Amino acid sequence: MANIQLTLTQEQATAVCEALDAYNRLCMGQIEEVANLVRYGVIPVAQHAWDKGRAQPTAEVCDEIQDHSHRIKALLGLSRNAHFGIGSPHLAMNGRRSYEVQKVLSKALAELRDPNPEFRSVDYDGLGPRYTSDPAPTAVAIDEILR
Repeated sequence: MANIQLTLTQEQATAVCEALDAYNRLCMGQIEEVANLVRYGVIPVAQHAWDKGRAQPTAEVCDEIQDHSHRIKALLGLSRNAHFGIGSPHLAMNGRRSYEVQKVLSKALAELRDPNPEFRSVDYDGLGPRYTSDPAPTAVAIDEILR
C-alpha cells in the first residue's frame, strides 16, 4: 500500500478539514448539512452577473431547504433528527476513512492555532476509536517541526 503526503498551507488544511467534515456528515445521513451550508453562507444564491458579488439566501429560502432536507431523510428512512453513527456497519467505508483523516487533521490545526488552550475542544481529541483497519493517518504541522 502506497502512502500519499500532501503539503498544505494552514488555510488549505482548514478547507480540507471542513470538506471532510461535510462529507462525513453526509455519509452518516445528516442531509441537513446541506441546509446548514446554505444558512451559513457557504453555498450562495446564484448571481447571473459576475460583478454582483456573493448573495445570501433569505431566511425563507433557508427554511425551505431545511424542509427539503427533512423530506430527503424521510425517503431514506431516517427521522428528522436521526442519522447513522460513525461506527454504524451501514456507513460507507470512505465515510469512515474520511472521518479518521479529519480527526487527525483537526487536531494538528487546533494545536497549531493554540497549543495550550484553556479549554480543549473536540478538535484536540485526534484519532480515538478506530473505524477502519487502515494504517492510522497522521497530520503534522511542518513549520512546527522545523522550529
